[in-house]
Amino acid sequence: MSEEGTQQLVMPSQGHDLREQLPRIALKQPDEFNGRCNTVERFITDTDDYFTNSNVAPHRQLGLTKSFLCKELRDWFDLRVKRGMGFVD
Repeated sequence: MSEEGTQQLVMPSQGHDLREQLPRIALKQPDEFNGRCNTVERFITDTDDYFTNSNVAPHRQLGLTKSFLCKELRDWFDLRVKRGMGFVD
């Protein structure tokens, strides 16, 4: 990652000339979610877009979403997992 909250995507190698012509794309990670109801839809949309554009496999998305939560929500997440409560789509 080049800057905090961004991930650089590089196109697969298709020859030296093509790589020099393509710009690098930096994806901004979703803003930290603090649990406020008025921001939940934006957070879900931004997180879904980030995973889609970063090609994150569906089975990895829930665990990675935890990294976009504020500390209090990460603690809540960990407690649910520890108690075996899990999450449902």
